[in-house]
Amino acid sequence: MIKHLTYPEIDFVKYEVCLANAKQKNVFARKEILDFLCESWELLVFNDYDYVMPLPFRRRLRQKFVTCPIFCQQLGIFGQDDNSRVNEEFLQFTLKKFSTYLYSFNAENTFNRALILRKNYSIPSGPYDVQRRKYSKGRKSAVKSAGHLQFKKVEFNSDSLNFVSQFHKGLAKQSDLETMISLMTFLVKKNMLRLYGAFLEGKLLTVAAIIDDGTAIYLLALVSDEKFRKENPASFLVDKILEKYIENRSFSFMGSNVRSIGIFNSSFGADLQEYPVIQFSKKELAASWLKSLVK
Repeated sequence: MIKHLTYPEIDFVKYEVCLANAKQKNVFARKEILDFLCESWELLVFNDYDYVMPLPFRRRLRQKFVTCPIFCQQLGIFGQDDNSRVNEEFLQFTLKKFSTYLYSFNAENTFNRALILRKNYSIPSGPYDVQRRKYSKGRKSAVKSAGHLQFKKVEFNSDSLNFVSQFHKGLAKQSDLETMISLMTFLVKKNMLRLYGAFLEGKLLTVAAIIDDGTAIYLLALVSDEKFRKENPASFLVDKILEKYIENRSFSFMGSNVRSIGIFNSSFGADLQEYPVIQFSKKELAASWLKSLVK
C-alpha cells in the first residue's frame, strides 16, 4: 500500500535506512541534497518504508506541481530490489494524485509500459588499468597527446568560480549558473565537492567539478577554455580523475542526450544507462491543474 507523506510526516531514520539498503544508489535522493535543491519535497512510501519515492515540488502562482530541479538528474523508487509491479503502483499514484511536469526515475527502475528514456553514462568501480584498456583508440591517443599537462587540485575560490562563469556551456539561463555555483558552495560545506584542473605552464585550461559521496563520484561540470582545445585538456582531466578514484568509486558522467557529449563519455569505456522519465508540456500541466480545481 502506498502512502503520501508531507515533509513533517517523514520518518527520516527509516528513510535513510531504506536508501542505505536499496539496490538503487545515487546521491540525489539524500535528504540534505533534496533539502537544498527543492523548493519543497514530499514522499511516497510503500508499506513500512519497504520502497520510497521522493517527490520534489514547485509552486507557481496557485499551482503546485511535481518537477525535478536542475542538477537532480535521477530520483525514482528505492528499495531492496527492483519490482516493476510496485514501480507501476508508484507511477499510477503519482499521475493520479499530482500535477506532474517532469519526473526522472533512476536507471534501476523498470516498468511494464514504455516511458521516455534519457541517457546517462557510467563506469563501475574497478581497477584503473582494466578500465583504461576500454578507452576508444581515439581517446587513448588524445590522453597520450596531453601528457605534457599537469593535473592539480583546484581551490574553490573567486578565481575558479570566475573560470566556471566565463567558460561554462550548456546552461540555458543565468539563473542555472547561479544555482550551480550555489550548489557547489553547499557541497563544499558538506565536504562533497572536489575540483581538479588541467594546467599548462601554470595556466588553467579545464576544470572539473565532481560530487563525491564516498561510494560514487558524479561529474557536475567540465568547463574548458576552448582556445586550448587542441591540447586535449578535457580528455586528460577525466582520465586523471578516473585514475585517482575508479578503484573505489563508480563514476557517473551525469548525461547526456547531446550526441557529441555522449560520444565523448562513451569513449572512456562508459556504459550507457537509460533512465525512464515522465514529462508533460506546460499546456498539459495547466490542463491537469484546471481539472483538479473542478473536482
